[in-house]
Amino acid sequence: MNFFNPFLLIGLLAVGIPLIIHLWSRRHAKIIDFSSLQFLLSLNRRKVRSLRLKQILILILRMLIILLIVLAFTRPIFKSKWLASASGMAKRSVVIVLDNSYSMGYSGLQGIRFNIAKEKALEILNSLGNGDNASLILMSDVPDIVFKQVTSNIQQVKSAVQNAKLSYKGTSVLTSLQEAYSLIKESKNPQKQVYLISDLCENGWKNWKTTFSEQPNEIETYIIKVGENADNRAIENIRLSNDIIGTGAPVQIIAKVKGTTSGQTIAELFIDGEKKSQSTVSGNTVSFTDVFHKPGIYTGEVRLSADQLPVDDSSFFVFDVIGRVKVLVAGDNRFYVNLALNPYNSLESEAMIYPVNVTIDELGKVSLDKYNAVVLVDVARLTDSAIRNLNEFYSNGGNIVIFVGKSADRDFYNKLDFLSVSFGSRTDFAQKPIRISRWNKDHQIFSVFR
Repeated sequence: MNFFNPFLLIGLLAVGIPLIIHLWSRRHAKIIDFSSLQFLLSLNRRKVRSLRLKQILILILRMLIILLIVLAFTRPIFKSKWLASASGMAKRSVVIVLDNSYSMGYSGLQGIRFNIAKEKALEILNSLGNGDNASLILMSDVPDIVFKQVTSNIQQVKSAVQNAKLSYKGTSVLTSLQEAYSLIKESKNPQKQVYLISDLCENGWKNWKTTFSEQPNEIETYIIKVGENADNRAIENIRLSNDIIGTGAPVQIIAKVKGTTSGQTIAELFIDGEKKSQSTVSGNTVSFTDVFHKPGIYTGEVRLSADQLPVDDSSFFVFDVIGRVKVLVAGDNRFYVNLALNPYNSLESEAMIYPVNVTIDELGKVSLDKYNAVVLVDVARLTDSAIRNLNEFYSNGGNIVIFVGKSADRDFYNKLDFLSVSFGSRTDFAQKPIRISRWNKDHQIFSVFR
């Protein structure tokens, strides 16, 4: 015989309370002095023995009542089929909802949670007798209904439990119980029971009030918790500081960590399988900085120091590092554009964005095939050859950026085919332009200039 709630067996200590009260009352019996014993001796000794017997029977009855109440809360399971049938239990239909989400892979002092849950499920199935039937639902973010209806082949359900595997998915209690209620209500057996075996992690219990409000009255639902509460840290997401990553530019890789732990957590960064660096998790984030010198697609991994649930200790990400971006800059006032595109004044082999400067006349003569973008800085008008060159460049997917200054001819630009907008009238500042007087040089936005 086993129990669903064995920890409630501690209530058996209460069985001794009536006995203690009985013995305590006997110790404090009131003594009365008599001048003569002739009246006591005349009492019927048989009546005295009968009174003592009644007191003992009442004492035993009180102890049995407490014992039965405690056993009722522990819910004993009789493994013997003969005992189950002799007890006169009604025929049962049982649906076991077995949590196989990734958190059930946690390995604690009692063992792996999923293995413990399968043992609990087998205990329930072993308690079934002739005429009983059962089904199995594996619970993750999407319920896996192993048997579409309850079956009297209990051994087949046992085999399905033994062969069940972890899904490494999340949990949705609501949808799994809805499927269980829908499945079991078709049974003709008078007793209908749903057993939810889970570690009861918080993520799966959204809208739990809605779940049990939909429970039909004729169906009993029992929740069996497996595994102890324990610390666990997991990587929630990973982001990169730059949307566009180029060669030679520093990139910050930031991982958000959730959960709790009693000790220090170390995080390691791997790029294409090679360990690059490690850092200590501070609060709920950890960051790394790296520089990539070759263009291409990279695979990264952030790995936390191992705990009892290793499946969420690492997270992978993929990112693309673009090669050198060559920009053709045409115009007379090119200084600030060049500074913005290449603030380090790096060589062509080292710069992420490398600007090449030409005059307006040269723009119509150079080949634009090797450039990713063309920037026009306060160009008044373009030559016919430059217009043909830019039209072909734009048709082939090239990017054109135009900075319009005082010299630009508005009517000329509005006639260009590759412009999808029209220039309006010029606006002059009535007052001096606003300038930034104070700024934080350590801000992330200025990191490219450091």
